[in-house]
Amino acid sequence: MVREDSLAFSKKNTYIASPCNLHISPACEVLNMASNNIRGSLPTELGMASKLEELMMNDNDFRIDLKSKRGGIPTELGELKELRRLDLSYYSNIAGQIPSTLGNLSKLEYLNLNYAGLTGQIPEELGNLKSVEELWLERNDLTGVIPAGIFHEKLELFLLGVNKLTGTIPTEIGNAFRLKELLLGENKLEGEIQVQEMHN
Repeated sequence: MVREDSLAFSKKNTYIASPCNLHISPACEVLNMASNNIRGSLPTELGMASKLEELMMNDNDFRIDLKSKRGGIPTELGELKELRRLDLSYYSNIAGQIPSTLGNLSKLEYLNLNYAGLTGQIPEELGNLKSVEELWLERNDLTGVIPAGIFHEKLELFLLGVNKLTGTIPTEIGNAFRLKELLLGENKLEGEIQVQEMHN
């Protein structure tokens, strides 16, 4: 029997054409469709799964439709107020920008957008995610500066290497006194990180 509050697909090379149509129960708490070769765009309807706590869509083949402009990370994901884990990483080809609405996910503890083909700046609103312990943004084409608000006391891992970021490393890094792993390499950042800033 399939639980109504949990939906998972095994790694069997599932193919779902564009647009990706999903009918998810509002009671669903876990949606795991990782590594299924899903093609198309992320459905905006995901934002209606109000009880969702985990959304794992990594390692698929999401793309922006150049004709319809459909694609990218739906702004509607910002409506998932119970979400604790969000993974759209690894060759997902999502592209587009990180929507500022993700800053509304106050319960989010894990956000992984590595290898997603993302462009543009990191929204200041991600600094509102004060429950995030792991933030993965490596190997995209992100530009601009690192928002200072991202560094807070619960942050333990922050991966931001291999992007196109510029500016100075925020001194607010000292607020992340639980930080265990930090990767900023292969950007164009300036400044130094003092040991006392990491453990003030």
